[in-house]
Amino acid sequence: EVAQAAGASSKADLERQIRTGRGAIDQILTVEQLQRLQQIMLRLEGPCLAIHDTHFAREMGLSREQQQEIASICRQVAMDIRKAIRPPMPGEDACTASLAIRTRVERKQLQRDVRIEGLLSQQQRDKLDRMQGPEIALEPMLPPPCRPSVAAE
Repeated sequence: EVAQAAGASSKADLERQIRTGRGAIDQILTVEQLQRLQQIMLRLEGPCLAIHDTHFAREMGLSREQQQEIASICRQVAMDIRKAIRPPMPGEDACTASLAIRTRVERKQLQRDVRIEGLLSQQQRDKLDRMQGPEIALEPMLPPPCRPSVAAE
């Protein structure tokens, strides 16, 4: 009961933060910019980011069972990702370690996405794809010393 109450409390806190954050962002961004931001966030984080958003669940037509299973997958993968992140071992190159962490995290995220897609109907997968918008290409997140330097012209 205590764990359930804590979960409900944290879900309410998350929903309040989403509403508050959206309110401030809505005042700054145009409708098109806000829509693209939502697409990018959904593309980067997948349904795990949006599973606590009632609008997302309604748009996707997710059943209560799907929502619960997706939330369970997201919790497990978040724990797996935390375990995958570790400081470099003594003598290990920090950049090599950062790339290895990135690879492990991306693998976990891909596994998460495949598992979640397996829970969705074809119609829901198509809807998710449309909601995510066009693909984006981002540079790998690496510590500054590991980023390739821009050649001076």
